[in-house]
Amino acid sequence: MSFAQLLKILWARRRLVTTVTAGAVLLALFAYLVMPKTYVGATSLVIDSRGVDPLTGAAPNQPMSASVLATQMDVIGSRAVALAVVDKLELANDPDLKTQEDRDAARQSVAQSLLTHLTLKPASTSNVIRIEFENADPQMAAKVANGFADAYQQ
Repeated sequence: MSFAQLLKILWARRRLVTTVTAGAVLLALFAYLVMPKTYVGATSLVIDSRGVDPLTGAAPNQPMSASVLATQMDVIGSRAVALAVVDKLELANDPDLKTQEDRDAARQSVAQSLLTHLTLKPASTSNVIRIEFENADPQMAAKVANGFADAYQQ
């Protein structure tokens, strides 16, 4: 089939082509208008766990292993770090909660919610971990992403 034949076929079916194209554009526009806006707050951490050689006092030249980076990602994404973020940003302070059990349950619930919207991505060939948090509020997304970085460093 030559290019000229393809153009003739498309021209003969121009109504079908335009109808399908217009339908796809309208569907995409509808999805864009209906879907809620989400923002991603992101920060990066450099993980350097190479210790000093006890005999020479010099830093070793070995690259960090992938298991160390994966372990640090597990720590950042842990419930303990999420609870520290909840406490630091005061996300579970509700004056309607009267008992300590209610406050603890609210802290746990908020921490779990934070972890569901958290994404940790390692860089391909470096010791950098990217922390991303999705939220409908851009300031809140940035605060929580930075809160995870700060809580991890503490």
